[in-house]
Amino acid sequence: MNDKVSTKSILVAEDDAEFRELLTTKLEMTLGADLQIIHAVNGMEASGRLPYQAFDCIVTDLKMPVKEGQALVKTVTQSTLNAATPIVVVTGEPDNSLEKKYKQLKQFEKPCDLDEVIGHIEQQLKLGPTDKRIAAALLNNFVAGVDEFFNKTLNILFQGLPPFPKPSGTPITGDVFQIYNIRSGTARARFVVGYDKGVINKIGAQVGQETPNYEKLTSAAGKVIYERLTRKSKINAEVELTEGGFFTHENDKQTKFFGGIKGIVIPLGSECGNIHIHVFW
Repeated sequence: MNDKVSTKSILVAEDDAEFRELLTTKLEMTLGADLQIIHAVNGMEASGRLPYQAFDCIVTDLKMPVKEGQALVKTVTQSTLNAATPIVVVTGEPDNSLEKKYKQLKQFEKPCDLDEVIGHIEQQLKLGPTDKRIAAALLNNFVAGVDEFFNKTLNILFQGLPPFPKPSGTPITGDVFQIYNIRSGTARARFVVGYDKGVINKIGAQVGQETPNYEKLTSAAGKVIYERLTRKSKINAEVELTEGGFFTHENDKQTKFFGGIKGIVIPLGSECGNIHIHVFW
């Protein structure tokens, strides 16, 4: 957890002053001292904050005076500004029904590993509100579709490499690119698949193209990947994935646009070159 997270607001509802201060100190040490942390000593006080501020994460105990955590969680999910805010419950008396009922909630039982709790909070801060996220399963299936197409269809062995964040102002990786637009409810995202030319040259050689047509080959690959994705994830009318165009690294307009926004990069490596799946929200 090396990247500091700044300009984020966390609401901490906890009646145990010692644990509240310990959690606050760990959050500031790990995520940055400029993190805004709002304290509440009970559920009623925390509920009073919800109409006036949108929080990036809410951390709460369950057993508190005046208004318990279960009631606070319900209030959060019904609030205008925080209905989709990630909720982290840290409690000595866990309620196993909460995680089943509220998709944005994760529960930790005291005594717990605070580093694990902080790690989860950091992840939620990076992902953002749950209604603005593309389902992780869909992204995973897209990556699996790319991997399966090259490994099984073309017998080009790719190895998954660790994902890494792409800060704004950094270039996208690859020689030729295929864009996919994805929509799920109100959430929208783009997958930009960057191919090294060596990968496309390999595809061209396998289909008998001495001089590979990069646009046609990436488009054809994309159609097969999309079919595999559809089959794996059983996409319904609520999720749409469409091709958004092809461009090369020499296209200053597109490379500048995608270079200027932040996202996540999922790399796949092979002997003939690499593929970088850029995910932009």
